[in-house]
Amino acid sequence: MYEDESWFSRYAMPRLRSHGPRGKRTRIPKREAPKSQPQKAVAVYGALTIPEKHICIQCVDEQPRSETTWRFLGSLVDYARRNHRRWLVVIWDNAGFHTSKRLTEWIRRHNRAQSGRSDGVRIVPYRLPTRSPWLNPIEPHWLHCKRAAYSVAITPTPEEIKRSVYRYFETKRPTGFQAA
Repeated sequence: MYEDESWFSRYAMPRLRSHGPRGKRTRIPKREAPKSQPQKAVAVYGALTIPEKHICIQCVDEQPRSETTWRFLGSLVDYARRNHRRWLVVIWDNAGFHTSKRLTEWIRRHNRAQSGRSDGVRIVPYRLPTRSPWLNPIEPHWLHCKRAAYSVAITPTPEEIKRSVYRYFETKRPTGFQAA
């Protein structure tokens, strides 16, 4: 599986394409974050399964960290177990929470616990070279999802962002994947 995370901001617009009268620039209004709403973004974890080419996603209300990453890995392990896989090869970038000692130790403990189990799924992390997002085929999906989920007219709430993301990936998500 190719795994990655993306940050869906409530106020920063993604790169959008627009068309207008020739010679006139289309302006996208800048949004200011109100102080009354502390949550400014939603993190979305995603994994592109090989060879099925399904995308498993999970939205979280906090920044990507080691703990949220291993919770997502746990749901990917459950998905692999339901599909009778013995190995979960996770191909990802060199983000700090992917290379952290805490996550590496969690993967090591998980793999030790799986030895001797008939339904055990071991995790094999594979890191892509630094600064090479084009090697991860899930990367373009983030931009397409952001373009589909955002509207220039409204500032979405975190719940609206999550609904839009899940709606976008609904046709790409495999049956039986449980997002926590």
